[in-house]
Parts: sequence; structure tokens; C-alpha cells
Amino acid sequence: MIRLLVIFLVAVASPAVAAPAPFVSYHSPARMCDVLPVTQQCRNAEITQWRKFLTGQLAPHFPKLTKVRLADLFGRDDSVSYGWVFKIIAPTAPARWRKLVITVGGVEVGKITPATPDARYENFNSLVVWAAIHKRDLAPGTHRVVAMDGTKEVFAFDLELEDSSAPPPLDPKQLAADFAAASQRPPFLLASLPTKPACTAQPGPAGCYQSIQRMWIDAFTNKLVSNPHTTRFAKLMRQDVFNNPMPHWAFRLIFPTAPERWLDADLEVQLDGKRVPYSHRFHVVGTEAAQVEIIVLEREVAAGKHTLRALAPKTGKTLFSSEIELEK
Repeated sequence: MIRLLVIFLVAVASPAVAAPAPFVSYHSPARMCDVLPVTQQCRNAEITQWRKFLTGQLAPHFPKLTKVRLADLFGRDDSVSYGWVFKIIAPTAPARWRKLVITVGGVEVGKITPATPDARYENFNSLVVWAAIHKRDLAPGTHRVVAMDGTKEVFAFDLELEDSSAPPPLDPKQLAADFAAASQRPPFLLASLPTKPACTAQPGPAGCYQSIQRMWIDAFTNKLVSNPHTTRFAKLMRQDVFNNPMPHWAFRLIFPTAPERWLDADLEVQLDGKRVPYSHRFHVVGTEAAQVEIIVLEREVAAGKHTLRALAPKTGKTLFSSEIELEK
């Protein structure tokens, strides 16, 4: 009896743990239990992960945001516009969460329609709302996120929508036409690949998607000042697996449109009629182009002028031929 009384007094004296306030994040943890039947162990792991997400313990992968970056938004016709895309998380879902009117700066978000049935949903008693706002509908700046149940305010907080110095989006049809034309250019050599814009973050920063396309158009048409077409290559140095110096030359052969069966071992790269043993083939992501990385070791080839050729599989047809110079 005394023990029960002590437990009761401790419970009364202990302050209630407040639920986390609503917040914004770019992403939320995906479900882990996709194999049926779902075990209780897996479900418990999902719940634990979600609780950590709500309390900010999964940062930096799932940070709580007070501002969101301007991003690329894609239309069904492949058009690109700028705007903001993020998730609004209410850790405790209101009873009438389907009926809430949720706005950002007066622009309604997360509205359930036949076309967007998952614009908002409940996950472990939390409300998750997808928000996508076009820049044409709302100016950058700090805006109020408000959820209303009729005339009752359920929650509200401030969110900054960042601006960007990205140039206006290009017409997708014109960009596609430019890309198609550039892809008809003949193969060429680069000393190194151009540095792609930092677009690995999701959602991609405004202008990133088209800037990569524009970069490859300029590479194909020899308009990149930092990475011009060339046939002269400087000698490089690196260590081999035994830490011995390994002088060599490295460069890239680019096919704006990949030749047929270019991944086959039969696509042969020759230097002065002899097969180059160190050549690796890669697809240029987001294009129909192919790149062949070529490494020539000084212990096998002397500096000076040489003839580089690429031969088609099976037929042996010359796909590329050029005199190159390996500098001392």
C-alpha cells in the first residue's frame, strides 16, 4: 500500500512531458517493415525511429527546419519552375486532421484531392503534410504556417522561404532541342570532366537540373572554358598499391551519343595500333552520352605524339581517330 502511494506521489510530482511542437522537414523516415507478415519487433523499431525523428535525434539526415531553400519543381510536361517543397509535421495528429485548412503565407497546402490522395496522412498518430508552393504564388521571405479547424487555430509557426540567385528557368522544348543538336557532335577528348553543380541534395536547389543539362551542351559544343576539347595531356603522378610512384597520363574520350554496344568488351581503344589495357566506360548520367576513361602508364608508353583510335564492336569500324600528345 505504501509502495503504491509512493508511486502515485512521484507520478503527481513529475511534470508531464510536452509533445514536440509542429515543425518542418524536407523528408521523414520511410517505413521499414515492407515484408509481410510484419513482426512486432520490426514495428517497434519503426515506432522508435519515428519518435527519434519527432524529437530531433535523427539530424542531420532529418533536420528540423526554420527555413527552406528555393528548389526545382517539375511539371508533368517536363517543364521546370521554382518553388519550395517540404513536409509539415504535427507530432500529435488533431482528431479532425483531414478537415484542417493548412496555409503557408495564405497559400493552401496539403489539400487532399483525387489527384493528390496522399497530400496528408497519419503516421504513428502524427500528421504529415506535403507542401509544394510555386514562387509565382508566394514571394520569398518569412511567412506564417497556420492550421485551422473551422475558426479554431490548431497550430501556427513562422517559416522562412529562401530566395536564390538562379537564373530564370529555360524553356524545356528549346533546351531539349539544343541538347539533341549538341548530341550529334563527333566524339572528342577532355583532360578532365567538368565539375557538376552540387545537386545531390534533395530537393535539388533552384536551377540545378537545367544547369547540368546546359553544362553538357557546352561540353559537347566546346564552350566550357575550364574544360576545353584537347589532344595534349600533362603527365600525372600517383602511388600504386605498393606506394611506388606511378607516372601516367589520364584523359576522357566522350561520345555525345553513345555508340551501339559501347559497354561491350569489344569496343576497343587503341594507341598506335595496340589495345589500351586501362580504359573504363561510364554512362554520362542524364544524357545518351558515353565516356571512356583512358589511363596510359609511362612505363609502357613514352611521352610524345601518338595515334589514338576507338573501334566499334564486331565490325572494327573506326569511331574515333586523332593524334594526341603526351607531354613530358
